[in-house]
Amino acid sequence: MPTSVGTSSLQSAIIGGKVWNAGTNTDGQLGLGDAINRSSPVQMGSDTNWRQIALGGWSTGIKTDGTLWQWGNNGVTSIPLSSPVQIGTDTDWAFATTVTINLGLFFIKNNGTLYRMQLVGSANNSTWYFGTNAYSPTQVGTDSDWATIKVNTSANMALLKTDGTLWITGNNTQGQLGQNNTIHRSSPVQVPGSWSWADMQSHVAAIKTDGTLWTWGLNSSGQLGLGNVANRSSPVQVGTDNNWVKALARSNTVCALNSLGELWVWGQNTSGQLGRGNLINMSSPVQTILADTNWIDVGGVQQGVTATRKGTTTTTTTTTSTTTTSTTTTTTSTTTSTTTTTTTPFPSVFILIDGTNDNFLAYGPDNNELIQWTS
Repeated sequence: MPTSVGTSSLQSAIIGGKVWNAGTNTDGQLGLGDAINRSSPVQMGSDTNWRQIALGGWSTGIKTDGTLWQWGNNGVTSIPLSSPVQIGTDTDWAFATTVTINLGLFFIKNNGTLYRMQLVGSANNSTWYFGTNAYSPTQVGTDSDWATIKVNTSANMALLKTDGTLWITGNNTQGQLGQNNTIHRSSPVQVPGSWSWADMQSHVAAIKTDGTLWTWGLNSSGQLGLGNVANRSSPVQVGTDNNWVKALARSNTVCALNSLGELWVWGQNTSGQLGRGNLINMSSPVQTILADTNWIDVGGVQQGVTATRKGTTTTTTTTTSTTTTSTTTTTTSTTTSTTTTTTTPFPSVFILIDGTNDNFLAYGPDNNELIQWTS
């Protein structure tokens, strides 16, 4: 699955190194050279070497050569950038985030060090701010074992280290820091346990190294998957399964993938974002309308999900051969045709967009539409 993330009404997917973006584009955050909104995916430029994209008001991306790029609102001037512009000359960037206005942009290098970039208009004295103010990436602390970062629009950030420790900072109004309280933090605090995955909005969905799934924080629509709508300020296990590999915390929803290839969803469904063909909220895990084991990966944005399914392409080949037999009196020719049909798997990328039309739009390789789910 291509790596792509985003916020609000923005969607992005990387297919074969190409970037396809859709959604709001008032500040050029889709990187298409203009400020025109897109209701379906459009390729960003012609480059085929993108490795990661993080769409937001301040969009960022990393290419396969390790260079770092930014567009949309930018950190140096108040003039939006409608096309990607390289940040510095370093070629060792490993991970980039989009932005929450109170935190800035954060990046991780190949050596595990953490960097922050200040933004024009972001709060220098925010309750949840940490790091050095600078309009270019500046190292935060001295640790060199950071692995991934997830940010949200509620001024939160979850950071996972290579040793399996999980650290969260920022707003704690809903208990999303997992500290059994609602005290805001201006620097990361550790969530007990050994973790392999974490994602967050005002709620957190995290997976431990033993494959179990845990949630905490806001639960107004049942997005914690615990069968109720009570907030939690410390981690609570979802079910008893220990085969979870990814769990996305989206706007009042969670979408989780297990090792069997099953895709499970729960939480708010007012725009059909659970992909079940209805508008019913679910406070416990249920499967999408495609309840099978063909799911490969999940990614996505604050309100939608980008999921990859197994697909097949069928190729039919006909081989014709002629055999000639001669005798002293006659010549006989025999023509034989053999038809071979080969079915080859390929990943089908679905960009699931919820919003004004209350539907999901699904697109596959090279932007070919595959399916549309309506609510």
